[in-house]
Amino acid sequence: MNVPRKSNPKIPGTKTSLQNSQLLVSSGIPSLDHVIGGGISVGSVFLIEEDDFAKYSNVMFKYYLSEGIVCNHKLLLATLDNDPEKLLCELPSPTNMETETTSKPDNEMEHDMKIAWRYNDLTPVQSTLSSGLQFGHYFDISKPLDKDVLKSIDKSLWKYKSLDSNCPGNSAYKNLINYIKNQIEDGFKKTDKGENKNILRIGIQSLGSPAWQSHENHNFNDNKEDEGKHLIQFLYCLRSLLRSTYCVVFLTIPTLIFQNSDVMARIRHLVDGSVRLDAFAGTDRESNAVLRDYHGLFYMPKLLSMNTLAPYIPPTLDLAFKLRRRKFLIEKLHLPPELQESSEREQDDGSLLSCGSSKRRNLEF
Repeated sequence: MNVPRKSNPKIPGTKTSLQNSQLLVSSGIPSLDHVIGGGISVGSVFLIEEDDFAKYSNVMFKYYLSEGIVCNHKLLLATLDNDPEKLLCELPSPTNMETETTSKPDNEMEHDMKIAWRYNDLTPVQSTLSSGLQFGHYFDISKPLDKDVLKSIDKSLWKYKSLDSNCPGNSAYKNLINYIKNQIEDGFKKTDKGENKNILRIGIQSLGSPAWQSHENHNFNDNKEDEGKHLIQFLYCLRSLLRSTYCVVFLTIPTLIFQNSDVMARIRHLVDGSVRLDAFAGTDRESNAVLRDYHGLFYMPKLLSMNTLAPYIPPTLDLAFKLRRRKFLIEKLHLPPELQESSEREQDDGSLLSCGSSKRRNLEF
């Protein structure tokens, strides 16, 4: 006997996955939605492994929250490294411009003309990732949301309240997990009756940072075997809470503070999907001409998968990201067809064009 599959409720800002019928929400970055299979699954935990200075991961975090505001989802914001009220005031506003101006500066046009005769017959590389159907919105990082909009949204800002100092473990993690549990019971369970369903977007910034570790009831450095122990316990409890709810967790973790690779492996195991940002800022790659079009490399340590044995695999895993004023773009990483002329290349060309002469001569066609 075939049992009819129960359809997903119609909630603003969601869509049903064609692969596994999972309810999806947008991350606020259309190109990210595309590479992870259409969006973030409802009831999942999605991890952003922060870049060294947390510059770009914080931008992605703000896009996620702004997307929830546009879709009228309820927000739950938790952070110990920043003031939640101040963070809300820094959220970007939506923009109607889907594409930025395509006009190129004079120096780029000159560069294109320089290499056009050699690569004119080659198929251009399609680096932009797009599914053809836009899901989510674009945001202008230079324009904050209107203060009146922030006052009218449904939000919950978690503020740490110290527990009994004799309580073993990490009081901040325990306080937050209880707070999230109370919010879920306020109408976000799938078993709750009622037609007006909504999504609870949970954003946790810099989870596991020194600000969180300071609430341990023992010296964190005394026992290296306990590194990340309470964070792993928190993720285990969090994931079990979400499975039968209309909630999505988007969290960032500063992975540099965990020197033990086994800890990061366990963290990735306890989340449903994770991506890692490797920014060029402050490194030698920042001035590398080959990577001049990007701001960093984009890795996917764990593909997002729920209710399926075969997760969505993007066309390529060689990805890079760049930040524009109106877009955070994830693109296919490819090398430019020709770099700027160097003295070494000129010598090579000269030796090929003229036999027995080191001077470069023009070709005649």
